[in-house]
Amino acid sequence: QLDTLYSSIHTRVVRSAGVPPDSINPIPYDQRGWPCFEKCVTGFKPSRLVLQLPLTLPERDQAGKQQASFETQIDYVSPSSKTASETPDGNADRDTVKPTTAFGLSRQQILPPLAPEEFGLLLHSKKFTNGADAEMVKILYRQFVHRTASSVRRVSFASRSCFSDEDAVCLSRLFKYLLNVSKEKETNEEGVILSVEQVDLSGTSVTDRGAVQLVETLALVEGLRELNFGRTEISVGTLSALLQSIQAGGLPSLVRIVFIHCKILSQEIRDEDASLILDLAKEVEGRGRTMVLNLQFSTEGLSANVRSQVRREVKRFLPAVSVRL
Repeated sequence: QLDTLYSSIHTRVVRSAGVPPDSINPIPYDQRGWPCFEKCVTGFKPSRLVLQLPLTLPERDQAGKQQASFETQIDYVSPSSKTASETPDGNADRDTVKPTTAFGLSRQQILPPLAPEEFGLLLHSKKFTNGADAEMVKILYRQFVHRTASSVRRVSFASRSCFSDEDAVCLSRLFKYLLNVSKEKETNEEGVILSVEQVDLSGTSVTDRGAVQLVETLALVEGLRELNFGRTEISVGTLSALLQSIQAGGLPSLVRIVFIHCKILSQEIRDEDASLILDLAKEVEGRGRTMVLNLQFSTEGLSANVRSQVRREVKRFLPAVSVRL
C-alpha cells in the first residue's frame, strides 16, 4: 500500500518532476502513468504537505547571491506559454510545467482528489512502459479512494490561490461519487462512508460557479461541521445556495460558516439580500442547533440602516445562532 505513504497526514511529499532529456527513459514526468497515480493519491493529503521542487536552480546576481528563495522557483504555464495569471481563468494547465518566472508556494500547481472515473480519463493520456499496467493502476486508485474516504475528516486548500472553480467542481464530483457508493449497500463491500467534517477553501480563487455546486453536493454530507469560503471570490449566489440547502434539510451538522473578507460579496450584496442572512439564522434556530455565521467585512454593500437593522434582528436568535457582520 504505497499509496498510504503518499496520502498520509504524517508524511510530507516532495515532488521532483525533472527528467533529463538524455536519460534512458526520456518520457516527461507528467506524461508517465505511475507518477500520475502517485501524484493523484497526494490529492487527499493536506496541500501544505506537498512541495513541488524547482526544475532549475535559482539564478544568482553579480554578487553571487540567490535572487529568489528555494520555494519560489517554479512556474506553471498553459500550452500557450502564458503564466497562470495570464490565462482566462487564472489557472494553469495541470500537466504543463515550465521553468520560468518565480512563483511562491501558494501559487503551486493544484491537483484536487479525483473521482475514479475522472482519474481513468486522465490516465488514458499517460504512457506506461508496460501497457498492461494502466488497468491495474485504475483498480488500485479506486481501491485507494474507497479505503481512504472514510478516514478523511478535513479537506483544505486554504491560501492556495490557484485553486479554481474547475478544482471545486472536481472536488464536488468526488464527493458525489462517494455519496453514491455509500448508498449502494449491495455493492459497498468496503463500507465506504464520506466522513468529511471540515472543508476549508479560504484564500482560493473560487467564485459562485464552483462554490454553489460544492455547497449543493455537501448538503448531503451529514457530518459536515464547518465550511470556510473566507477571502474567496464568492458572492450572493453562494449565500443563497447555502440557505436553499439548509431549507431542504441539508447540512444537518453544520455549526460554523465563514465568509469573511469576501470582496465580491461585499460589493454585490444589496439591501434586499439581507433577508438571506435573517432566513438562514431562522432556519438554523428552527433545527434546535447552534451555529456561527461569520460575514465580517463582506456586507459593505448593505446600507448603514439595513446593516444596523440586521444586527438588531439577529440578536433574537441568540444564543442558538451567532451572526457576525
